Amino acid sequence: MTSNEIISNTKWLRIIFYCVVIIYILYFVYDIFLGSEKLSRYLWAIYALFPILIPFYFERIAHVYIPWTIKIFLILSLLIHAIGEFQRYYYLYPNFDVISHLISSIAIASLVCLFIIFVLLYYGLEWKRSKIMFIIILMTVIFGLFYEWLEIFSDMYFGSKFSWELRDSTADIMVDSLGALLVAWYTNNYLKERTMRTVASDFLVPEIDGHYKLQWAILPEGATPRSNASSSSIKCHSTEDSDEGR
Repeated sequence: MTSNEIISNTKWLRIIFYCVVIIYILYFVYDIFLGSEKLSRYLWAIYALFPILIPFYFERIAHVYIPWTIKIFLILSLLIHAIGEFQRYYYLYPNFDVISHLISSIAIASLVCLFIIFVLLYYGLEWKRSKIMFIIILMTVIFGLFYEWLEIFSDMYFGSKFSWELRDSTADIMVDSLGALLVAWYTNNYLKERTMRTVASDFLVPEIDGHYKLQWAILPEGATPRSNASSSSIKCHSTEDSDEGR
């Protein structure tokens, strides 16, 4: 894929992301005009926007790149969950829950994959692809089990109707596992023909002066951390000063 193709794909992904965000906001504006008496749903909608801002904040402070695909799945999972709960699609359409769990599990598994990649780049580790795939699947399924437990706990102590029966919870875990398997399969294909330095070039972003932050143990090919660049600059200045003294 050429650089022009990459820029074009990124442009379209950004457009899709902001379109979903606009739909998300317009949905709650429309819902407000309907005159719903439940204030908690609007507070939830406002708080739910903060997880969308976290990737942008992390990109800014750590100088990394978080794929727009992951951002799209995050906002899409929140939108589908809001529609399913507030419009009662979870209760009217039994298969709507499957769509929600699949999108959410892909988002969670993608975040787990991203976390693993940043840990490997930070500590200078190189794991086997099978180990990375296993952790992605394991952590996503654990999160799915925890979410199902929260639903059962809410039903028992707060009178909600999130978990209908054991078969429903089992089906949700199976869908969560499917989402994790899809992300693990994509990650395996992504890492198959890449070294960690190539991965670093995909996810690490240089600062304004073109150098990378010191904390990353693995940097793109030919890149230098800021400390080395600073020491080289100091050495250069000291050489010039000594020459002038002569």
